[in-house]
Amino acid sequence: MLDSLFIRRYLFSSQKSVVKILSIISVLGISLGVASMIVVLAVMNGFDKAIEERNLKAMPHVIVKTNSKDEISKLKKLESSFVEYTKQDVLLRTVEGVSTGAIFYGLNAISLNNIASKIGQSIEIIETENGRITSGKPKVIEAPIDLKRREVAIGYDLARSIGVIDNDEITLIAPESLLTPDEAPVYEKFIIKALIRTEISELDTRYVFFNQSLFPSRFKDTASLEEGVEARLPNPYVATKIAGNLKKHGYKNVLTWQDLNQALFYSLKMEKRLMGIFLALTILVSSFSIMSVLFLLVAEKRKDVGVLKSMGAKASQIAKMFLKIGVTIGFGGIVSGSLLGLLICYLLLRYPIIELPDVYYDTRFPVLVDYFVVTGIIIFGFLVTVLSSYLPARLASRQSPIEIFK
Repeated sequence: MLDSLFIRRYLFSSQKSVVKILSIISVLGISLGVASMIVVLAVMNGFDKAIEERNLKAMPHVIVKTNSKDEISKLKKLESSFVEYTKQDVLLRTVEGVSTGAIFYGLNAISLNNIASKIGQSIEIIETENGRITSGKPKVIEAPIDLKRREVAIGYDLARSIGVIDNDEITLIAPESLLTPDEAPVYEKFIIKALIRTEISELDTRYVFFNQSLFPSRFKDTASLEEGVEARLPNPYVATKIAGNLKKHGYKNVLTWQDLNQALFYSLKMEKRLMGIFLALTILVSSFSIMSVLFLLVAEKRKDVGVLKSMGAKASQIAKMFLKIGVTIGFGGIVSGSLLGLLICYLLLRYPIIELPDVYYDTRFPVLVDYFVVTGIIIFGFLVTVLSSYLPARLASRQSPIEIFK
């Protein structure tokens, strides 16, 4: 009863005071800190999830590197999702003499078109106008690709960087063959059948796709040639289990999608953690204002504290009253900040308030609220509030009535 009266008297009274103004500022500070932390982490979670899902739909989930036909047959029996692939580092050169590095990637026609279907669309064939790629948003023909001998499909971004379009001729050269000047370089000429766009940077900027069954014989003895099987699973999160089972059977060169994207996912995780730490500091700084309010209140109400102590109030009761004032201020900021943050997340998710450029995975902010993270933010804010209120409350409880009324 006494605690509630004390809080109402000094925080919720109609009289204007420095303590009351500072208390409002403290609530606003903590509220904005909590809201910003919830919104930023939710947006980062959304981007992480969008990047992960996009990569899972286009990149293989399990890879086993082997050039043994017997092992490939056994692997197909162990896992029905396995298909053969061929991968080759090449130097790409146009008829104008423009050169760049690329990855010559072979899959069968079904697997190549399945990649697009998992992305949620048909293979995007970029239509050109007047013999050039338009600078604006390209026209897209939704159609499957049927690559024949000496026909390739290359990434849209790769095509723009070297200035080629469909039906142009390109030359692919095995780069290691250039190190032996006494011998002719290993090369093959191809016609670009289509420009494709998967919206995966790795694929669209570096990959040259071809029909794996029509792999050019000239490249079969090159040093950078990689062969094996890969699987795109209905549930990519069982890839680790499948990889473990394959390793038990003696296969060593087994990689999962986590291994292939380890650097990317690690950088995203570290970025989110660092951002969370910096935003947590804003809540910590806001909590100092609670400490300032309580120190000011203790200084202003020394005589009131002395009166209470002379009437028999215990030190623990005095400390409890000031602690409750600090917790009340912090609780108001945490609750209002949590509601504000969740409301902003809902608005960003529900309405296209902010649109992103086409270079991102989605034109809208991808928001994913993790309620465990929200709970952690609330607990963290509450603990910081309690700790910042403890010192002023302890100071108030240790004052002696005799010293106060001297």
